[in-house]
Amino acid sequence: MVDDGSEDGSCRVATAYGIHTIRNPNNLGKGNALRSGFRWALNHGYDAVLTIDADCQHDPESIPSMIRAVSAAEADIVVGIRTLSRESMPLHRIVSNKLTSLVVSLLTKRRVRDTQSGFRVMRTNLLRRISLRTSKFEIESELLIRALKRGYRVAEIPIETLYGDEESSISGFPDTVRFILLALKSLFWFAH
Repeated sequence: MVDDGSEDGSCRVATAYGIHTIRNPNNLGKGNALRSGFRWALNHGYDAVLTIDADCQHDPESIPSMIRAVSAAEADIVVGIRTLSRESMPLHRIVSNKLTSLVVSLLTKRRVRDTQSGFRVMRTNLLRRISLRTSKFEIESELLIRALKRGYRVAEIPIETLYGDEESSISGFPDTVRFILLALKSLFWFAH
Protein backbone atom coordinates (compact mmCIF):
# COMPACT_ATOMS: atom_id res chain seq x y z
CA MET A 1 0.00 0.00 0.00
CA VAL A 2 1.20 3.52 -0.72
CA ASP A 3 0.01 6.16 1.73
CA ASP A 4 0.47 9.48 -0.01
CA GLY A 5 0.46 11.85 2.95
CA SER A 6 -2.96 10.88 4.31
CA GLU A 7 -4.01 12.02 7.77
CA ASP A 8 -6.72 9.43 8.40
CA GLY A 9 -4.59 6.77 10.12
CA SER A 10 -4.89 4.29 7.23
CA CYS A 11 -1.14 3.65 7.26
CA ARG A 12 -1.27 2.60 10.91
CA VAL A 13 -4.28 0.33 10.29
CA ALA A 14 -2.68 -1.32 7.23
CA THR A 15 0.57 -1.91 9.10
CA ALA A 16 -1.37 -3.48 12.00
CA TYR A 17 -2.80 -6.00 9.50
CA GLY A 18 0.69 -6.86 8.26
CA ILE A 19 0.41 -4.94 4.98
CA HIS A 20 3.67 -3.45 3.78
CA THR A 21 3.16 0.31 3.53
CA ILE A 22 5.18 2.96 1.76
CA ARG A 23 4.49 6.24 3.52
CA ASN A 24 4.96 9.64 1.94
CA PRO A 25 4.90 12.25 4.74
CA ASN A 26 3.36 14.76 2.30
CA ASN A 27 1.02 14.32 -0.64
CA LEU A 28 3.31 13.98 -3.67
CA GLY A 29 0.57 13.21 -6.19
CA LYS A 30 -1.01 10.05 -7.52
CA GLY A 31 1.64 9.54 -10.19
CA ASN A 32 4.47 9.64 -7.67
CA ALA A 33 2.56 7.30 -5.34
CA LEU A 34 1.91 4.77 -8.11
CA ARG A 35 5.51 4.88 -9.33
CA SER A 36 6.71 4.23 -5.74
CA GLY A 37 4.42 1.22 -5.45
CA PHE A 38 5.44 -0.10 -8.87
CA ARG A 39 9.13 0.26 -8.00
CA TRP A 40 8.61 -1.66 -4.74
CA ALA A 41 6.75 -4.50 -6.53
CA LEU A 42 9.47 -4.73 -9.20
CA ASN A 43 12.23 -4.82 -6.58
CA HIS A 44 10.43 -7.61 -4.68
CA GLY A 45 9.80 -9.93 -7.64
CA TYR A 46 6.04 -9.68 -8.05
CA ASP A 47 4.46 -10.84 -11.31
CA ALA A 48 1.61 -8.34 -11.25
CA VAL A 49 0.40 -5.22 -9.48
CA LEU A 50 -3.18 -4.36 -8.59
CA THR A 51 -4.14 -0.73 -8.06
CA ILE A 52 -7.34 0.38 -6.37
CA ASP A 53 -8.10 3.94 -5.36
CA ALA A 54 -8.60 4.63 -1.66
CA ASP A 55 -11.87 6.54 -2.15
CA CYS A 56 -13.97 3.37 -1.61
CA GLN A 57 -15.61 3.65 -5.05
CA HIS A 58 -14.46 0.18 -6.10
CA ASP A 59 -15.67 -3.02 -4.50
CA PRO A 60 -12.67 -5.06 -3.31
CA GLU A 61 -14.73 -8.20 -3.92
CA SER A 62 -14.09 -7.58 -7.64
CA ILE A 63 -10.35 -8.18 -7.15
CA PRO A 64 -10.44 -11.93 -7.94
CA SER A 65 -12.26 -11.32 -11.24
CA MET A 66 -9.75 -8.59 -12.13
CA ILE A 67 -6.86 -11.00 -11.50
CA ARG A 68 -8.54 -13.84 -13.44
CA ALA A 69 -9.08 -11.47 -16.37
CA VAL A 70 -5.32 -10.95 -16.77
CA SER A 71 -4.88 -14.65 -17.53
CA ALA A 72 -8.17 -15.22 -19.35
CA ALA A 73 -7.66 -12.28 -21.71
CA GLU A 74 -3.90 -12.87 -21.93
CA ALA A 75 -3.65 -9.18 -21.17
CA ASP A 76 -0.79 -7.06 -19.87
CA ILE A 77 -3.21 -4.58 -18.29
CA VAL A 78 -6.80 -5.11 -17.20
CA VAL A 79 -8.80 -1.95 -16.55
CA GLY A 80 -12.00 -2.05 -14.53
CA ILE A 81 -14.39 0.09 -16.55
CA ARG A 82 -17.10 1.99 -14.77
CA THR A 83 -20.67 2.57 -15.89
CA LEU A 84 -20.80 6.11 -17.21
CA SER A 85 -24.37 7.10 -16.45
CA ARG A 86 -25.91 9.97 -14.50
CA GLU A 87 -27.33 7.45 -12.03
CA SER A 88 -23.90 6.04 -11.18
CA MET A 89 -21.44 8.90 -11.79
CA PRO A 90 -21.55 12.70 -11.44
CA LEU A 91 -21.90 14.57 -14.77
CA HIS A 92 -18.53 16.39 -14.58
CA ARG A 93 -16.76 13.02 -14.18
CA ILE A 94 -18.65 11.55 -17.14
CA VAL A 95 -17.62 14.47 -19.39
CA SER A 96 -14.00 14.38 -18.24
CA ASN A 97 -13.75 10.62 -18.65
CA LYS A 98 -15.38 10.55 -22.08
CA LEU A 99 -13.10 13.35 -23.32
CA THR A 100 -9.85 11.80 -22.04
CA SER A 101 -10.92 8.36 -23.27
CA LEU A 102 -11.65 9.76 -26.74
CA VAL A 103 -8.27 11.51 -26.93
CA VAL A 104 -6.36 8.42 -25.74
CA SER A 105 -8.31 6.26 -28.23
CA LEU A 106 -7.38 8.61 -31.10
CA LEU A 107 -3.72 8.77 -30.03
CA THR A 108 -3.36 4.98 -29.75
CA LYS A 109 -5.74 3.93 -32.55
CA ARG A 110 -7.38 1.60 -30.03
CA ARG A 111 -10.74 2.13 -28.32
CA VAL A 112 -10.24 2.85 -24.63
CA ARG A 113 -13.41 3.31 -22.59
CA ASP A 114 -12.19 4.42 -19.15
CA THR A 115 -8.78 6.07 -18.99
CA GLN A 116 -9.34 7.41 -15.48
CA SER A 117 -10.21 4.18 -13.71
CA GLY A 118 -7.82 3.55 -10.84
CA PHE A 119 -8.88 -0.10 -10.56
CA ARG A 120 -6.33 -2.02 -12.65
CA VAL A 121 -4.11 -5.07 -12.75
CA MET A 122 -0.78 -4.81 -14.60
CA ARG A 123 1.91 -7.37 -15.29
CA THR A 124 5.23 -6.22 -13.90
CA ASN A 125 7.07 -7.14 -17.13
CA LEU A 126 5.17 -4.24 -18.73
CA LEU A 127 6.04 -1.89 -15.86
CA ARG A 128 9.70 -2.90 -16.18
CA ARG A 129 9.77 -1.82 -19.84
CA ILE A 130 7.79 1.41 -19.69
CA SER A 131 9.24 4.54 -18.17
CA LEU A 132 6.50 6.63 -16.56
CA ARG A 133 7.26 10.30 -15.98
CA THR A 134 4.11 12.07 -14.81
CA SER A 135 3.39 12.77 -11.16
CA LYS A 136 -0.33 13.53 -10.91
CA PHE A 137 -3.61 12.01 -12.17
CA GLU A 138 -2.49 11.94 -15.80
CA ILE A 139 -0.29 8.92 -15.02
CA GLU A 140 -3.21 6.57 -15.73
CA SER A 141 -3.54 7.94 -19.27
CA GLU A 142 0.24 8.00 -19.71
CA LEU A 143 0.46 4.31 -18.81
CA LEU A 144 -2.25 3.36 -21.31
CA ILE A 145 -0.77 5.49 -24.12
CA ARG A 146 2.75 4.14 -23.62
CA ALA A 147 1.55 0.53 -23.31
CA LEU A 148 -0.72 0.63 -26.35
CA LYS A 149 1.85 2.42 -28.51
CA ARG A 150 4.31 -0.39 -27.70
CA GLY A 151 1.83 -3.12 -28.56
CA TYR A 152 0.93 -4.32 -25.08
CA ARG A 153 -2.49 -5.91 -24.65
CA VAL A 154 -5.10 -4.00 -22.68
CA ALA A 155 -8.37 -5.63 -21.66
CA GLU A 156 -11.34 -3.98 -20.01
CA ILE A 157 -13.93 -5.58 -17.75
CA PRO A 158 -17.01 -3.92 -16.27
CA ILE A 159 -16.94 -3.19 -12.56
CA GLU A 160 -19.44 -1.83 -10.12
CA THR A 161 -18.72 1.64 -8.79
CA LEU A 162 -20.14 3.21 -5.66
CA TYR A 163 -20.44 6.99 -5.55
CA GLY A 164 -21.26 8.84 -2.38
CA ASP A 165 -20.81 12.46 -1.39
CA GLU A 166 -17.01 12.35 -1.65
CA GLU A 167 -15.21 15.12 -3.48
CA SER A 168 -13.00 14.21 -6.40
CA SER A 169 -9.31 14.93 -5.85
CA ILE A 170 -8.97 15.80 -9.53
CA SER A 171 -8.75 19.57 -9.84
CA GLY A 172 -10.50 20.63 -13.03
CA PHE A 173 -8.33 23.19 -14.79
CA PRO A 174 -4.80 22.18 -13.64
CA ASP A 175 -5.40 18.47 -14.28
CA THR A 176 -6.99 19.23 -17.66
CA VAL A 177 -3.93 21.26 -18.65
CA ARG A 178 -1.64 18.43 -17.52
CA PHE A 179 -3.63 15.93 -19.60
CA ILE A 180 -3.50 18.19 -22.70
CA LEU A 181 0.29 18.56 -22.31
CA LEU A 182 0.61 14.77 -21.93
CA ALA A 183 -1.46 14.20 -25.08
CA LEU A 184 0.68 16.66 -27.07
CA LYS A 185 3.94 15.11 -25.84
CA SER A 186 2.69 11.62 -26.68
CA LEU A 187 2.49 12.59 -30.35
CA PHE A 188 6.29 12.42 -30.33
CA TRP A 189 6.65 9.11 -28.48
CA PHE A 190 7.82 6.26 -30.63
CA ALA A 191 6.53 2.71 -30.35
CA HIS A 192 9.94 1.40 -29.22
